[in-house]
Amino acid sequence: MKAIKALFLCIGLASLTTGVFAQISAGGRAGINIAKVSVKPSDVVETSIDNRLGITVAALVEIGISGGFAVQPEIVFVQKGWKEKYPFLDLEAEAIFNYFDVPILLKYKFGAETVKGYFAAGPTIGYAISGKTKVNGEAEKIEDWRDYNRFEIGVSLGAGIGFTAGSGTLFLDARYLLGLSDLSVDEDNTFKNKGISISVGYMALLGN
Repeated sequence: MKAIKALFLCIGLASLTTGVFAQISAGGRAGINIAKVSVKPSDVVETSIDNRLGITVAALVEIGISGGFAVQPEIVFVQKGWKEKYPFLDLEAEAIFNYFDVPILLKYKFGAETVKGYFAAGPTIGYAISGKTKVNGEAEKIEDWRDYNRFEIGVSLGAGIGFTAGSGTLFLDARYLLGLSDLSVDEDNTFKNKGISISVGYMALLGN
């Protein structure tokens, strides 16, 4: 709820400063997140960790500055986690974490009027709203979060391409998501989220 209020605050501030910013657009995107974790110390267990496919859905606002630059705050629902396989034990395990992330991206756009590419990068703050584990297909909801850090600080690096569609822009977006904070409270092991997110979206111009 706080994240939603923060996004609307950004929209309100942007609306009050149309004399400063070049243009304001808002929209959304949806797609998949190919999630995994990095583990330290590196040992045999890490080789059994595989990607897990999840979904991502986002609402976003693009606030143009000048010279192709813009600031883009977002509210993102994204599924993170990983899979583990132990062939010698005939065991398969899976962890699924549902996050709300709030990235604040600096965006640079280039290209023609009808087709534009862009790069984007910036910090993210996330919170795990729920999670569950699976062992050989049997799911168990995470009720006790004492073994996990629910808050996450990370970075988002992205690129994409947009096409003029009506009064707005249809775009394809690709992101690399990297968690900087530790998911686990275990001092002997470090688990950090990472993933590649691919989505499609639409952005409508609100005003110049």
